[in-house]
Amino acid sequence: FAARYGEVIEQLHLRTETTYFSTIFNTSNAMLDFKVQLAKAEKAAGEKLDVLTLVGGLEDLAHLRPIQDMHDQLGRLHREKKPVDGQLVWAFANRWRHKSQRELDLRVPRWNEDLEHVRGLLEQGLAGYSES
Repeated sequence: FAARYGEVIEQLHLRTETTYFSTIFNTSNAMLDFKVQLAKAEKAAGEKLDVLTLVGGLEDLAHLRPIQDMHDQLGRLHREKKPVDGQLVWAFANRWRHKSQRELDLRVPRWNEDLEHVRGLLEQGLAGYSES
């Protein structure tokens, strides 16, 4: 056990932490580059551009798929006048099992390990559901 634990800490954990750091570092650099390009685009357009509209117009972005899936599932429940049930909670949580309340913190349970939280998200979403 001790040898395996040491291997996990010294190899897997180090690789995971390094990958997370690289991802955050590269994302920060990309955001800086984006801000420069956005400023140039706003200057050329002669007005402030709405980043949310710009990003919202991009189709099938991987990080927006869980939100789109939630909207689709809640729309179905809303139309059928059904409540959130355990089967939906389990299926949704397992489809998006890599998600969590604090995704960069490996100590925080993933959605498939925190069904109560997922149920709360879905119930809150259904209560405030809008087609748009």
